[in-house]
Amino acid sequence: MGSGKRRRFLETGLLLGAALSVGGLFLASGVTRDGSAPPWLLPLDDAYIFLRYALQAARGEPLQWTSGLFSTGASSFLYPWLEVPAFWISMKISFASRWAFWLGAVALWAAGTGALRLLRSVGAPDPWPLAGGLTLVWFGPMAFASLGGMESGLNGAALLWALAFWVEGSGPRSSPRIRWLALLLVAFLPWIRPENGILTGMAAGALLLGVGPGLPRVSALLVFLPGAVLAGTNWLLTGHLSPAGALAKSRLTAPFVGPELQASLFLHDLWERVLPVYAGSPRFVLPPPVGWLAVAGALLAFASLTPWRPDGTSIRWRRVVPVATAWSVLVVLAPFSSLVHWHYWRHHHGGLALGWVLALGALAALFESVDRDRLPRLRWLALVVPLALALSLPGWASRFARGVEVLHRRDGKGAGLLEELPGDRVLLLDDAGLLSLAYDGPMIDVVGLGTPGLALPFRH
Repeated sequence: MGSGKRRRFLETGLLLGAALSVGGLFLASGVTRDGSAPPWLLPLDDAYIFLRYALQAARGEPLQWTSGLFSTGASSFLYPWLEVPAFWISMKISFASRWAFWLGAVALWAAGTGALRLLRSVGAPDPWPLAGGLTLVWFGPMAFASLGGMESGLNGAALLWALAFWVEGSGPRSSPRIRWLALLLVAFLPWIRPENGILTGMAAGALLLGVGPGLPRVSALLVFLPGAVLAGTNWLLTGHLSPAGALAKSRLTAPFVGPELQASLFLHDLWERVLPVYAGSPRFVLPPPVGWLAVAGALLAFASLTPWRPDGTSIRWRRVVPVATAWSVLVVLAPFSSLVHWHYWRHHHGGLALGWVLALGALAALFESVDRDRLPRLRWLALVVPLALALSLPGWASRFARGVEVLHRRDGKGAGLLEELPGDRVLLLDDAGLLSLAYDGPMIDVVGLGTPGLALPFRH
């Protein structure tokens, strides 16, 4: 095995060990103080919406939250399909919950390897790519949501790997395999999160203009195919091109809100909720310097397109332009979610993942500008960033345990009662996660995630 392959193998193994160690820490902390909650319970109720769709698909009733009624209420079209095998093995909720937990650990590992590959693709010197990989694995908010059964880790991984292949495929010596892999990943981004469709559309426009991986211009049409299939599926099942989950949780569907008020609300949420996170508040989401460094990395990338080009470092800033563009788009899209702070920003974890890459790229460039005689010693300071995040993980593990306790206290008794209820009743639910798995009869979800006809009426 060559030195390059050996290094990649060791880095991949290290990131896998880091992801599994986070899972072990959260698992050990998942037992509530009073011991009343079952040890397998996840802290985020929406994780059980995914599992409900997975259960129905395993029974031969895909895209049916309640039997006989089609819906697309999951916030990720792809994620429930990854949980279907759990119900093929066992129909127990406990086993499916554990499956979702460790699926999140694997997704964290994939996000870490994606950050490593992307930073290496843009020219960041060692050990900055490894530091980026460990940072994404040990980033508390993403770990909390991923291990809690949500799609945060998978979305971050898909974005990072898609951009890594896009950057590599844009090089003069790139292989056709890398170019087509970039096309494939970019095309399927909307299957992981609905807002990713904007990025897919921008990528199609770039390909049409001959920008990006050296692919035929007709490939711009191929990029749209998976998204078109998803939109067509939504239309056939629910009468809307957007998934029911997006209709129920997007501020754009709010009633009686005209364009002027929409613009005002957008600016308010951008200023009051999104930008403060990158400025360092609330601090538990993103450490204070990171947002400024992300902005600096984005500005350096965009500056590389002007006659003035930053140099003096091994970071190829023109290669960073796709990362900076995708991050900027996700930041702008964040205020359109009516739940922008919900679940510790899991609706914007893809943006935070790209923000970390930009920040670490800016830090790498800063260290590269230091006197070369001291550089070998200074480079290893890159690992201070992920190690500092690792120290915060016990706090996030405690937060995980508290979430389990709250969910059990809120819905645990109700789930026990529903398990004993005859399956011939029709239930009306306004929080259709764990409770929807405890009852096996017909249900109406007033939010509209499981009953798409109620998505817009609920918003009214």
